[in-house]
Amino acid sequence: VGMPYTTELATRAGVKRLNDKQQGTLKRGLMRRSIRMIRSSISLSGGKNKKPAIFEPDTVPQVFDQALFLEKLKEHQAGNNSITYEIWDFGGEKVLQNFNDLFLTQNSVCICVFDMREVLNDNRGEYCKTILNWLNRISVHAPDSPIILCGSYLDKIKLKKEWDKINKTLNKRLKLAENFENVPKIDGRWFLPVSNTRNKNAFVHLRKEVNRVTFQQKFIKEPVSMRWTKVLDDLMEERGKAWVSLLDVYKIGTINGLRNSEIDVMLRFFSDTGVLVYLSSTEVLRSMVILEPQWLTNQLGKVIRNREVHALSENESDAKAIQESGYEKFLVSGFASHNLLSCLWKDKQTTDFMMELMRHTLLMSDWNEYFIIPCMNMNIESNINIGKGPKCSFCFSGSILPDEVFHRLVCLCVDYSSYIYGAKEPLIGGNQAKVWFGASDVICLQKIDDRIGLVVETDNECSLSVYRCLRMMKAMLGKINEDFMNGELSWYMEFEKGISYENARKNKKLQKWFAEEKRQQKEVAISVRDVDLQIFLENLRGVQVI
Repeated sequence: VGMPYTTELATRAGVKRLNDKQQGTLKRGLMRRSIRMIRSSISLSGGKNKKPAIFEPDTVPQVFDQALFLEKLKEHQAGNNSITYEIWDFGGEKVLQNFNDLFLTQNSVCICVFDMREVLNDNRGEYCKTILNWLNRISVHAPDSPIILCGSYLDKIKLKKEWDKINKTLNKRLKLAENFENVPKIDGRWFLPVSNTRNKNAFVHLRKEVNRVTFQQKFIKEPVSMRWTKVLDDLMEERGKAWVSLLDVYKIGTINGLRNSEIDVMLRFFSDTGVLVYLSSTEVLRSMVILEPQWLTNQLGKVIRNREVHALSENESDAKAIQESGYEKFLVSGFASHNLLSCLWKDKQTTDFMMELMRHTLLMSDWNEYFIIPCMNMNIESNINIGKGPKCSFCFSGSILPDEVFHRLVCLCVDYSSYIYGAKEPLIGGNQAKVWFGASDVICLQKIDDRIGLVVETDNECSLSVYRCLRMMKAMLGKINEDFMNGELSWYMEFEKGISYENARKNKKLQKWFAEEKRQQKEVAISVRDVDLQIFLENLRGVQVI
């Protein structure tokens, strides 16, 4: 997103290294000012501007189109700014929501499309919960992004009195006025009716509304280095490729006068604006810069898929090899072999990158020779036997609890379990999981509505086992909250018979949960913020000696 003439000028005037005189003018050569800040200082041959020139005439390439620049400058001064948008379409299926948070960015405008007919029917309560789920997701991952509500099927819902009824229902059930300052009213309503078959003016209205709220965002006014814009232009010339290597980006940046450290900052900035995807948490993830975000969505969708909606086509490349690699078993168990993933992702570099991505985002865990993807069997009816043992619940009432929080918690438990001697193969089905923390300690997790229940089955009479399991669960939820939920999750704990955490500490029958805590003067917290996933897991494995 930027001024329309930024690219033209950066391409033609910002490509050459500056001489010593020019470097002094621009504080050692990095053009960190935006076009809007330096436009009055640019001197062009034949122009009337007498201010000192930033670019000497002989440093401006001959291809510079002076008339084009002056035209764009005149448009900008008249306030006729335009914006280029990247439009991403998020799948609405539940299983695909597990990785939507990888793409929701703060520098965005979101359009949430709903079916007006559903808001008027008898099942409107459940449908409004779905809309609310999306509003909450966006508010967690992109809290300052405007959300425009669009009601489809205007060709069926034509009467204004019906629109008014929908408006009243949305406000009442979603509490828009109270909880969502980022949802603007349009013509006095909380939504804009649209149709694909009639009233095309509604889409003109929608475009104007998108532009209006976009120009109100602070990130639109952020200065962008002209050299950064030139590097981006060079990268976009590679748009025939889904990705480029980081080494290639470094080469392009070096040609344009950037150091590697600044290139890393530039890539993070462009990733935040949704122009590309740059994941820098591990060396493998850093090695690839994704130019086509849709490519990344497609690769994730090859594994995380709804079999009814995205069934494996007989015409799909290597369909036979995929079937023979345990594809059907994977769909019902969530257990995938390396051979299956290689067949789905084709080449080795893509496979290595995607496996690292899914591990680090807790979409997948390693287990012996298999890889477990919990969200793949969320709709499978569970027959896991939950045994007896101390019980407690993490309650998210008043907050949100997306399914992917539970799935990532299961992934963390499996990651921890895979390193513990004597641990058995985990059982995962629907919103239940049973994971062994060694030969004798077993934790059972179950998600029911807005709470996660925890049962600790143990043959060990030592109360340290129960205390350690609780402490690890608290740390794991904290890690998920920090890394994937923007710190927006909040919860409280309840023990058997609804006893609160504070009262449970005083209850003699519940001392297994707190015995070790009381033997320490002060509980040492397990670090979760800005801690690499592997280091976090290592800290968990040492929790019994902290």
